Amino acid sequence: MTMAATALALLLAQGQPLPPGHPPLGGGAAPAAGQPSSGDSTLPPGHPAVGAGAQPSGSPNAGDGTLPPGHPSIPSGAPASSEGLPAGHPSVAPGVAPPTSDELIRRMDSTPDLKTRPKPYEVSAAIGKLFYGRARWADARDFFLQAEKTAEPVRSLFLEQRKRVKGELPDPSASGCRLASDMAVDTVAGKARALAVQKQPGPAAACAREALGPVLDSTALLGNTLALTGDPKGALAAYERVLQVQPRNATALYGHGSVTFDVRGDDVAALKTARKELLASAELTPGTSQASSARALAERIDKVVAAGGATKFARQQAQARADGRPAVAAAASAPPMAAAAPPQPGPMATGPASPPQLSKETIEAFQKTEVTPEMQANFARLIEDGEAKLVVNKYQDALDNYRQVMPFQPNNPRLRAGMAWALVGLQRQPMADNVWRVAVTSDPAAVDALGDRLSKAGNKDGARALWTKLQASAPDYAASSGVQKKLSGSP
Repeated sequence: MTMAATALALLLAQGQPLPPGHPPLGGGAAPAAGQPSSGDSTLPPGHPAVGAGAQPSGSPNAGDGTLPPGHPSIPSGAPASSEGLPAGHPSVAPGVAPPTSDELIRRMDSTPDLKTRPKPYEVSAAIGKLFYGRARWADARDFFLQAEKTAEPVRSLFLEQRKRVKGELPDPSASGCRLASDMAVDTVAGKARALAVQKQPGPAAACAREALGPVLDSTALLGNTLALTGDPKGALAAYERVLQVQPRNATALYGHGSVTFDVRGDDVAALKTARKELLASAELTPGTSQASSARALAERIDKVVAAGGATKFARQQAQARADGRPAVAAAASAPPMAAAAPPQPGPMATGPASPPQLSKETIEAFQKTEVTPEMQANFARLIEDGEAKLVVNKYQDALDNYRQVMPFQPNNPRLRAGMAWALVGLQRQPMADNVWRVAVTSDPAAVDALGDRLSKAGNKDGARALWTKLQASAPDYAASSGVQKKLSGSP
């Protein structure tokens, strides 16, 4: 069991029923005679008090010597648990499986104060990644922001100590600062702080940089979520925080270059820098789809730079089309489905959300997370629930569902049909017309089938309106598929 998982389990257990087989906590139990109260210590409520005379780690009764001071001793011959638990861990009741990610999500969704509770970095980051894997960008963003705030002191320490060091930093292992998978970020950060007090800036900076390893990963994901929730400036700032510490971070280079291309298309100097970032990202991730996308986007940037910026490039292409000459593929414009989903407003956003002006390549930057079977099932549920909301004409709620799936399944015909009808219902012009045209042109049968589902669920007026629009948009399909017959037979 990882540290983050253990901490998350403790956090969710506070004030809630414990899982079957979990040892009971001693709620308001008084400390044993001769033991200090844990009321003013850092132990969680109900944790057994640590005895004043407890033997320290490394004593004969401390098992393998890795337990913290005061931890109950583990018999030296205690076998490892067959359930995958650490040696000496209390057994879980037979037949009780560990919670699935779906169960964890449900527990978190039913814990209203989870976002406001104080949490270690590892817990906030783990929850953020769990939501990120479910394409719940706004929730992931909130927890990544918490993780960022928690880790800020060690980041500040690194920057402060790094200024005092000329040249390369020493190997963190030399100072005993190698971050292990079962260590908290703050444990290594504590060693960095101690070295800073001892006026050893090199080892202190090396230790702080080691502690920031997982933090850089979650900060890069924060950048992705900010871009996907309509805050490209915040996304750029997040990527820059990563690159300030680790200039050769492939994920941050890719994200920063992609978003820069989309939001600073007329700044030729910025575009040249973005091109370098994308090519550096490709060099760091050879043989990956991300590398291919990065190189393709860098080639597009070359064309835009040669034209003097995105606006001039677009004018050149428009003139080429007017003259009947072949035009170069549009460089900075997003494909209809990429621009179709209005994002959830960012933390400082006001007023109606506007669609993200992100290119296909930028959207691809946020599709690199492995799509697990659980994620696929969640996407299917989001689409089905979106259709249920269309049945009762809750178009914005349906669109909120679809936009969570769109970055991962932009070519899903059922998704396109639902998103198009939601935008039509919201009268989001001209976006609604554009997305409707894409849906009908690519797969009119999927649009037709959405009408069937609306009709079967009881929204016959909605189905009739959809089929009427489909008949006007694709008369040949309507004539050959039975749409006209459905309209003539509809009340």
